[in-house]
Amino acid sequence: MTFNDQGSYRVGGCDGPGCLRTNDNGVALGVVDITRSLTRSSNVFYYWLGDRFWQARSERGDLFQDALGQLGLGQATGIDLGGEAPGVVPGPAWKRELWESLPADQQQFGDPTWYPGDEASLAIGQGDLLATPLQMAFAFGVFANGGTLYAPRLVERVIPWDADPADPTVGVPVDPVVVREVPMESGWRDVIVNGMLGVTQSSVGTAASAFAGWDQQAWPVAAKTGTAEVAGRADSSVFGAFGPADDPNLVAFAVLEESGYGGEAAAPMVRRILDAYVAAGPINGAGG
Repeated sequence: MTFNDQGSYRVGGCDGPGCLRTNDNGVALGVVDITRSLTRSSNVFYYWLGDRFWQARSERGDLFQDALGQLGLGQATGIDLGGEAPGVVPGPAWKRELWESLPADQQQFGDPTWYPGDEASLAIGQGDLLATPLQMAFAFGVFANGGTLYAPRLVERVIPWDADPADPTVGVPVDPVVVREVPMESGWRDVIVNGMLGVTQSSVGTAASAFAGWDQQAWPVAAKTGTAEVAGRADSSVFGAFGPADDPNLVAFAVLEESGYGGEAAAPMVRRILDAYVAAGPINGAGG
């Protein structure tokens, strides 16, 4: 599946001011597929994909929303802390329910219809989508491990007060909890992971500068940059990564509010986390 990215895309074939969507600075990236679209961060590819998904709704249902739900978005992770927000995965039913919740005298200012532009915004992670960094980290983990969504746990094992915490044989391990198995064929997972590897490895990857000098042979990093936009505020920097890509044992995710592009602030922060983690010996199994 490829698309010729000319730097802009007219969603739904409409002519309104919000119909023309562009890449950052309108840069044309040429013919892109899923792998290249991830490496280069082609918004236009996903606007086009969102438009196609909207058109297929009558036959295929809400594909994006269903997939995001499978990855754990729009629902609490179940972490053993209070006050966790579930986030929002917007869709046709959500938008109508939101409109119906408005007082009758305010409904005239809203619109319950789910438009192609709504789907296009969702396709690049914008619009009304709300997700916590923890949700995103565990969603990345599904791709890292090949299809298992886990519930977060703050305790690895419980040990006696007089035991040596450095001794891995003492104490009672806290078993991981599986939320669900997400259907994931290895072939299309490889397509996605290869695109994420390009983010840090390719000279045109959006985090190439942040990972300059990184030993990709010893510890290949799969990643994705993101830039969260809010009207009236500076862009927020977003970056997620996992590795080593051939046998992952770590996921790291960072959101830096109003800090610029994903490759400018969040990516260098995650690079520092990985520097410290690898230096501690996870390649040899000391981390996990």
